[in-house]
Amino acid sequence: MKTEITGKTLKALGYTEGKILGLALEILKDNFQDVEANEVQKLLKKVKNYPESFLDDEVLSVLATAILEEANPKGDGTIGLTENAKVY
Repeated sequence: MKTEITGKTLKALGYTEGKILGLALEILKDNFQDVEANEVQKLLKKVKNYPESFLDDEVLSVLATAILEEANPKGDGTIGLTENAKVY
């Protein structure tokens, strides 16, 4: 990257601290060293807002999957009971 993108930059784009932010920084370091910072920021904003569109991307699919998994955590399969029983 011609300009360094930091965690602060990613937080400004809507990323939260944690696994996803670290993963995004790692992907940037490994794959986007020669890309202008503003282009990378635009791309990361798209990944954050539309992760489904990047599930088939060779580089960004890991990040997109992590974003989707965080947004839709898997339940434990338990079905909650109703408060009031229905009359049959």
